[in-house]
Parts: sequence; C-alpha cells; structure tokens
Amino acid sequence: MDKVVTTFGEFDGSIVLSPKYDPPNSIRMSTGIRDFPFRVIQKNRIKSINGKKSVFVEQVESFKLVKGSRGDTYKVTMLNGAGYSCTCPGFQFKKHCKHLGA
Repeated sequence: MDKVVTTFGEFDGSIVLSPKYDPPNSIRMSTGIRDFPFRVIQKNRIKSINGKKSVFVEQVESFKLVKGSRGDTYKVTMLNGAGYSCTCPGFQFKKHCKHLGA
C-alpha cells in the first residue's frame, strides 16, 4: 500500500503502471473503489510518496510546426527524456504518427 500526499489531499492505494494514454508526467494509483478504480495524479502536484519528499523536475519542452499531407499544420512537441506528442488526429488515437520523424 502506497501513501501519496498531494497539494489537494492524501491518497492510499497502489501505484501501478500508467497506460500510454495517461498524461505525461503523471502517475496512476489504484483506489480500491469499484466505480472509480484508478486515480491519475500529475507529478508536479505530489508533495511526498510513502513519506519521502517528492522533487519533480519540470520537463523541458520544445516543439516544431509540421505541415500535414492535406495542408493542416500540426504541433510536434518533444519532451527531454519523456517522449513526443503531436496534435494530429492519428497521434490522438495511436500515440504515434508520421510527423514525429519530420
């Protein structure tokens, strides 16, 4: 059982692996509640985990604008050590797209 203290409350549960569709820089925690089995908490809101002070290092973000094949412009964001994202519809569903290599 883990205890997470945040800027908005204290929570007990187990920290579990986050699926790729959770927001970057967040953790997922089981709640033990049938209708609300998981809680997603942004790391910058965490004060401590199991009594150990949490120090969140903000990810440096850079981005570039990329033209899509149909003329739309998409924003490709790169996070140092935390991955990539794109505003195109393909990335929103598959979490990968051709613009990441552009």
